[in-house]
Amino acid sequence: MKFKPVVFLALLSFVLTLSCTTNNPVSSNFSYEPSKPYAGEEITVSFDASGSQVAKEAKLMLLVFEHTSKEPIAKEIEMTKDGNSYKAKFKTENSTRSLVVVFKGDKNLENNEKRGFRIPLYEKNGDEIKGSDAAYVEFLRDHGYIVDLGLKNSELFKLINNDFVLNPALKVQYYPVYISLLRRVKADIADSLIKMDMTEFASKNDPDEFHLVALVRGHEILRDVASADKYREVLASKFPKNSLVKLDRFQKTRKETDLTKQKELIKKFAVDFPNTRELTVLIDGYMNSFSKDIDWQKVEKEIVASGLEPSAVFYNRSAKKYLSEKDLKPDLSLFISKVALDKVNSEIKELKKKPLSTPESIYLEEQNSNLAMIAYTRGLAYNKLGKKNEALEMFKVAVDASKMEDDSVIPEYLAALAESGKRKEALEIAKDLKGQAKSNPKIDSLISVYYIAENGNDNGLKSLLDDLSKKSELVLTQKLKAAMIDIPASDFTLNDLDGQPVTLSKLRGKTVILDFWATWCGPCLASFPTLKIAVEKYAKEKDVVFLFVNAWENAKDKKKNAADFITKNNYPFRVLLDDKDKVITAFEVSGIPTKFIIDKRGNIRFESVGFNDNTEEMLKEIDLMIEMARK
Repeated sequence: MKFKPVVFLALLSFVLTLSCTTNNPVSSNFSYEPSKPYAGEEITVSFDASGSQVAKEAKLMLLVFEHTSKEPIAKEIEMTKDGNSYKAKFKTENSTRSLVVVFKGDKNLENNEKRGFRIPLYEKNGDEIKGSDAAYVEFLRDHGYIVDLGLKNSELFKLINNDFVLNPALKVQYYPVYISLLRRVKADIADSLIKMDMTEFASKNDPDEFHLVALVRGHEILRDVASADKYREVLASKFPKNSLVKLDRFQKTRKETDLTKQKELIKKFAVDFPNTRELTVLIDGYMNSFSKDIDWQKVEKEIVASGLEPSAVFYNRSAKKYLSEKDLKPDLSLFISKVALDKVNSEIKELKKKPLSTPESIYLEEQNSNLAMIAYTRGLAYNKLGKKNEALEMFKVAVDASKMEDDSVIPEYLAALAESGKRKEALEIAKDLKGQAKSNPKIDSLISVYYIAENGNDNGLKSLLDDLSKKSELVLTQKLKAAMIDIPASDFTLNDLDGQPVTLSKLRGKTVILDFWATWCGPCLASFPTLKIAVEKYAKEKDVVFLFVNAWENAKDKKKNAADFITKNNYPFRVLLDDKDKVITAFEVSGIPTKFIIDKRGNIRFESVGFNDNTEEMLKEIDLMIEMARK
């Protein structure tokens, strides 16, 4: 029996929603009271840290994320300790629909395998709150990065679809996140299902805010620009403070090339959306464009005249400009960076710009990262002026603010420390960093310099460096072992740029490095120079294969687009074209770049998301992953 296409698609969608039970692994060490809390009630959370990621932490903070129909609200409560067990109390908001908590120490985070610890909420009559799964999915997609939360697209899709089956009226409210998942999970039928929804939503008289947003987003995905723009105008007219309207105005303002017009757009944006991160980005962008090839005095006048106050990051970037040999003015750099320093210290103290969705400790980590950059700039300026003591003080502020994690500032700190007569201390710090796999080539070179200076010769240096390298490799190996998986890789056949088919299963017996990328993806392209080194290193090893899968492209001619990029940059990569996005969907990739290391049996042993800008560390990790997958 054959179904008519529309009926079949509707039936398939219904079947998909019915087959979406998801088991959330929650630690048995986690509990809460009361057993059925309602929104607005006080909840007590208990957690036994034994065996968790935060078992060795001196104290724990409970991070609470409450998702309502607006921006999530983050709370942070210090937990009281009794043995290995911790407790904390907090009161929920009356409008909360989804409640997720995680446990944070000074160095580590326990987030329940990236799921968070969910606490279901109930109505006062005992019924579970409707829409909690959809709210949870929306929170993970939009804000989960704050505490490294995130599930596979297929699991998120099942969760949100299940909620729609039980509560059909919720679909339009969460439509943007739903269709973004639909395209990733069911790309072959996504357009047909979206067209059906667009017809239904458009039939509503006097559509509300949710329907208008859904109509804009749906038509955008269908590339129906005229319809999307029609509903966008209605949305902006009826609901001018809507987040989609804010995004549209942000993008329009950012793209404006006439600085006079852009300034006026920013002023209007500031009236409607004050104290937002988008406003800060717009102001900094305008000031960056305005200050190009203009002396600082004119920039200062423009800041005052326009009333647009840029961020500490802008002031620091401007200060660094006057440390280049082209325009060396270290006194001016110190003056400007002092403004940056005062601004960031004020933000750390007053928390005026902390978003509701970000816990205080995480916001402070972000600001301390800015503080580290600013102090580093001031240290460089003092060095240019020959003020070594002041430079050392600033470099110390930088490494303390970054908790000795930013290896770009550490070499200058070590050099300043050595010049102040504390060379042995600098050597010990450098050795410790190397042994913890937190070094870089500059730090490594300082180990040799200081060792020889301290000992008068290089006797024993090679042995020391070899020992430190072994310790570093052991740290990385332990880290990778903890991340190791063993999951069968989905088989596929894709054509390369020469039109030759490549089938994954035919590569059994080899270790395959599968890298998903796109030409518009900045981190993907930033990783390529390092990956080129890796590809060339293993070029003669027949049992190691690198494949670069080009996916999620928007170009009309995807093959030419990818080929032109590879040829222009002279990359020795074998590129496969996933022009229908079927393979990237099968591998459940949530973001690019993503690399999979597949062993000779065809099983995924490592999944690496993102890009490590430390070339040496990235190459070492690739080497270790290949070596471990070969065993």
